[in-house]
Formats: sequence, structure tokens, C-alpha cells
Amino acid sequence: MKSLVWACSVLAVLAATAACQPGGDQAVPVESAPRFDYQTAKIWLPLDQYAMAPEESNLLNAARIIEMRACVIEAGVDPAWLPPDDRIAEILTSPPYAMPDWRYGVWNAEYVSEYGIEGPSVEEPLSWLPDSPEFAAASKDPKSLYNRAMDDCGGDHATQFVGRGAVGAKFEPWASANIELYFEAAADKRWAAAMKTWEECVEASGYRQNPDADGPQPEIPAGASAEAQAKAWVEAARCSDEVGTARTLANIEAEYQVEFIGEHEAELLEIKQLVRAMAAEAEETVRAAGFTWRAPAQ
Repeated sequence: MKSLVWACSVLAVLAATAACQPGGDQAVPVESAPRFDYQTAKIWLPLDQYAMAPEESNLLNAARIIEMRACVIEAGVDPAWLPPDDRIAEILTSPPYAMPDWRYGVWNAEYVSEYGIEGPSVEEPLSWLPDSPEFAAASKDPKSLYNRAMDDCGGDHATQFVGRGAVGAKFEPWASANIELYFEAAADKRWAAAMKTWEECVEASGYRQNPDADGPQPEIPAGASAEAQAKAWVEAARCSDEVGTARTLANIEAEYQVEFIGEHEAELLEIKQLVRAMAAEAEETVRAAGFTWRAPAQ
């Protein structure tokens, strides 16, 4: 059974970066070198320049709540189950919800030692639903006002700022490429060589590669204490830092991404324009509702 690291490695990381960086409409020089943020344990790759800044995910979440609230009020349903104004304001000023990026196995031993593999606790911003028996009953009754309102306000309306219609269809090549290029890079001979170097390092420390994992991950015996598990993860990260595993694998994948960008630049620029328009629409929604939003520095 694969651990949390690899369950969350590729898909969750991609979900967490499905926010984009608005930029110019013109073709720009492709930034090809990966970037590592040791404070947040995040990795930036070339395709990310066509996607939204993580901070803007909060903007889209806030806009979605505002639109949903207006819709359910119009449908005659009490919007008390949706976040109140002070929570929306908090979402707009909070750090984005994001997990550390372990797509190449754990790295950044200092971070892992302090926070563990799950990272610091950050509340997910879309914890909308109240924990009450009344709400639980209403949500299960298809004839309740709540579900009737959701029929009118859910679906495309509820997700208009997170991949609606044409935007969602246009964004699909970017999302698919992120997944496919990862696995293409993983089949590269240099990837296997980097893995072998990492395995030799952890074996020298008394660990070995987890045979059920797709990437660098120590095998931790079932029933191991929390302390023993934490020690194994820190040692795995130390080896990655020492022999440059994560950086080597990131450089390999970045090469594949740059090649893809060169072949699909027009489509990627169109995605970037659509995402910028989506963010602008979300910003207009939150400002019209009386909230303040400061766009992240580009």
C-alpha cells in the first residue's frame, strides 16, 4: 500500500497547482529551470507559468461562495450554511491551501523534520457545510429546499470560477500534459540512475526503497512508531538533499515540459489568457460584494 506521499504526489500536487499565473498575451521567453521553495516545500516547473498563482485559488473560492450565496437566496433558501462575510474575508487574506510537493519523494530535510510529511496545518478554505442534524437531514432529502436550491445553483454555476465550460475544456491539455509528461520523464534512463543513487544513500542509513512505491520512498515496517516513521522520512529527505535526487528528477521533467511548450505554445497562451480572464471576473465579483483583494506580485 502506497503511503500518503505518493497518494498525494502527482494528482494532488497538480490539483493544488490548478491555479494559474496571469501574465501577458504575447509569447514570452520560456523559463526552463525548476525552482524550489524551501520555506513551503513547493516546486515550480515550466508549465506552471501558464497556470494560476496558488494565492489566487483563494480568490476563486471566495467568488464561488459569493455567487452561490446569491443564487440560493434567489431560490428562497436560507444561506446560513454558507460561510459568513468574515470567513470570506479570511479566505481572501489567508495563505493558499496547499500540501508540500513530494512528487519526487520527500526532500528538504529541515522542513520534514519540523513539520513532518503533511506540512503545517492549514485549514482547507472550502469547509462550507454546517455540522448539524437538521442540515444532514435536509441534504439527504431530495425534495428539501436545500437540494432544490442546489439543483439550481450547483453544477456549472457553483464551479464557474473553477473550470466552467469552455475554460475547463481549454484547460484540459495543460492538466493532461502535467500528468503524462511526469510519467514520460519517469521512464527516462537518467531518472532510474538518480533513483539508484538515492537508494544507495538510504540503504547506507539502514533503510531501503519501498517496493510498492513509484518513486523515492523509504519502506517503513507496519506498526512502526510515530517516532520511527518520522526518522525514516527525515532520513529519506536528507538523502534526497545530499545527492540531489529531487533536483535531478525536476530537471529531467522540466526538459520534457519545455519541449511540450515549444510544440503547443499557442494553445498554452490561450489557456493563460482564459485563466487571466477568469481571475479578473472573480476579482470583480469579490470587489462588487464589498471585499478587498490584493493580487499576488507577479
